[in-house]
Amino acid sequence: MRTLLYGALVALMAFTCSMAILSWLGTNAEPEAAQDTASVAFETVQMQDICSAENPTGANMQSIMDAGMGHTNPLREVAADLPVPTITHLVFPDEMDGYNVQILTRNFTFTPSAINKDVVANEGHAHLYINGEKISRVYGNWMHIPSSFLVTGANAVSVTLNANDHSEWSKDGVSISSTVIVVKPDSIASDFSE
Repeated sequence: MRTLLYGALVALMAFTCSMAILSWLGTNAEPEAAQDTASVAFETVQMQDICSAENPTGANMQSIMDAGMGHTNPLREVAADLPVPTITHLVFPDEMDGYNVQILTRNFTFTPSAINKDVVANEGHAHLYINGEKISRVYGNWMHIPSSFLVTGANAVSVTLNANDHSEWSKDGVSISSTVIVVKPDSIASDFSE
């Protein structure tokens, strides 16, 4: 029963965010089109700005989001004559365990074979952080997070765009990143086994 309720809550949150994106863009497209539409929306508004409804756990949302921004890599400014890369990401519960993360970018190319090599504008990889702690490098648009990486309650899941030397791409001194709040239920492990 908990799994069903949790799934319904996540689906409702995803639908609400999709509708907020579509509403913000002034379109009447179907919910399935939200993902395509999001790639346009996140160019000027990050997902957490659209989906910043009251935190269902009652925790201070701004404190949680601030915790997700404790990155330690130096910033690397995008050249003024180039298009600025953008990022947002979506987090979906996995039926087996944990969560799947889909990273959506524009003006950026993942180049895993160039890691630790010369920096090339608007190329590189991503870094994934949970509650301000670096968890992994990301070399493409999808990755999986085991549920053991998240604490019960609200978690700030952040993704940064990084150059080949691991510096964070930035614009006007601000890291190009995205943060989504993921609420892990009390007993997610038992929910999957019921």
